[in-house]
Amino acid sequence: MIAVDIQPYSIVEDDGFKSLMSLMDPRYVLPSRKYFTEKVIPEMYDTVMASVQADIDKAKFVSFTTDTWTAQTTTTSFMNLTAHWIDDSFARKSAILHCEKFDGQHTGGRLAEAILTMMNKWKIDKQRVHLVLRDGATNIVKAMRDADLPSVSCFAHTLQLALHDGILCQPSVAELITSARKIVGHFRHSSSATSRFHAIQEDLGMPKHQLQQDVVTRWNSTYHMLDRLLEQKRAVTLFVAECDEKASKGLSVTASQWTLAARVVKMLQPFDQLTREVSRADACFSMILPATQAILLYLQKDTSDEGIKKTISEVISSLTKRFADTFDNALFTVASGLDPRFKLRFLNALQQLKAKNDIVGATLMLQPQPTVSEASESAPADEPPSKKIKIQDSC
Repeated sequence: MIAVDIQPYSIVEDDGFKSLMSLMDPRYVLPSRKYFTEKVIPEMYDTVMASVQADIDKAKFVSFTTDTWTAQTTTTSFMNLTAHWIDDSFARKSAILHCEKFDGQHTGGRLAEAILTMMNKWKIDKQRVHLVLRDGATNIVKAMRDADLPSVSCFAHTLQLALHDGILCQPSVAELITSARKIVGHFRHSSSATSRFHAIQEDLGMPKHQLQQDVVTRWNSTYHMLDRLLEQKRAVTLFVAECDEKASKGLSVTASQWTLAARVVKMLQPFDQLTREVSRADACFSMILPATQAILLYLQKDTSDEGIKKTISEVISSLTKRFADTFDNALFTVASGLDPRFKLRFLNALQQLKAKNDIVGATLMLQPQPTVSEASESAPADEPPSKKIKIQDSC
């Protein structure tokens, strides 16, 4: 339970757990907390670490995902490193190698040093690193350069930046989001308001769904906030209408804002679906280029709503700018080109030619190079000069 369910060590000291174990077997003596902290868990860690190390040692290439974050309840920063590889049976494997406290400034040099230290602990040299997936922050980009490791930015993070530039930072949309946050915050901080809101939902025969608060660093949470607000539009409007002028101040949403919210949600819906697809545990790197091309084609063909045409143009421009280099990056084109679901159909003629050359080059790099002795043994024996053959024939 401590390892699998991440229960605290103190569970063995809880009266309820002691009673449960006593009921199951009165003769059983429950080990102390110290026994688990100093013996059971360390031994379990060593066993698992040895097993993971054996698997990583067999892998020809290893890729990584890494990130740093700060705990919500404290100011403590953490850094993690997760390894991904393919075993001999071509099955995808992954393991969290490190998740540890990271003190001090998050400079590129310190991040690079930390990543290389983690790799050295697992005996992984740079030549075996295929790719490191990171976010687009300047410090981690510099860290990858300092560590001399091939890396690319997280697709979802780049998509977040593109959508922020194209949609979420526009004045009208920003004002709409501010109004939506005020409404959601009002219900989150008032139990009486929430109770009345649920009563209105019941009277209207609507689902008793809570309004959702967005997170600034996750664009799709803003999408879900607006989508839920639209779902509960009737209940929200009736609640605001019942409030007095003082209570309803800042909670009203104009008709034009409701219309804008519907347009924004409609535009963001395919992006939300794409984000969920690339965030799956079995998502493949090869789907990034086809997905980006599909989104661009979708936006270019969507001319049904004249009221948001300028916004669509801004999104297309932002996406094109953010993902411009990926269509010429061999890491992306080789991965997508070798995926039988996509191949090279999403590239233009010039990009296809370059991608084919990159695929051939990558294939040749994987071919085992013969040793000097093997090369000499496989070389054909020197043939005698033609004149000598003629003299022998005449004899």
